[in-house]
Amino acid sequence: MTHPFPPSLSPGLGASVLRDALRGVTHMAGLAQDALRPISPHLPLPLRDAVEGGLRTLETLTREENAAPLDAATLERAQAFVIGRSDRTADAEACARCLGFAWQHLGRDHEGLHHMLFSEAVTAGLLCKLAECHDSTETQRAAAILETIIGSGAILMLPGSPVGTENGIELACEDIVSSALVWLLAERAASTTQELALLDMAQALTRSTADATASGKLSRAARTAQLRNLATHL
Repeated sequence: MTHPFPPSLSPGLGASVLRDALRGVTHMAGLAQDALRPISPHLPLPLRDAVEGGLRTLETLTREENAAPLDAATLERAQAFVIGRSDRTADAEACARCLGFAWQHLGRDHEGLHHMLFSEAVTAGLLCKLAECHDSTETQRAAAILETIIGSGAILMLPGSPVGTENGIELACEDIVSSALVWLLAERAASTTQELALLDMAQALTRSTADATASGKLSRAARTAQLRNLATHL
């Protein structure tokens, strides 16, 4: 199976820390644009153009890096970790990378998450500490990963961000992470376009169960059954 994906930053924890920093830059650039909007008409035109152009460039460059397509090897290592075939650090980092990619791709439509930061480095560290799950099923492992991420500091709001409803933000975070795990549980596609379509389909399926999730916190068994059902349909 050939995946014609272009390379991005070199893999590893150093790359995940850098991508986190770039996400932070994107976040702060957006806040700066919001803060400057009321006074922008009063700035001298050359200064206004320079500031606005610089912020747009920062946002574009950082967004492109974090949304860079994943290579086949990263996807396969991430999947091996999610289904419990591997506990290697490199595969945990690959899983965190894929979750970060999914956050960037799926989070575009979540207005409440525009000021939330998904930390790939923190996620990788948490995944590396997960207990070995060789005796668990693939979806039990995925449910454990979901609970670990949602109940941790891997997703945080940076200072200066507008505050949304806590419950709404948590549900939106669960939507993206659950969708990403369903995606990683599925059989790999043959191209970038097909992988993105698969990820979008995973989110559509996950959202189809949103009413049940919103009614209360699911138990580990219920979460496992939900992920199994969604992955089977995908």
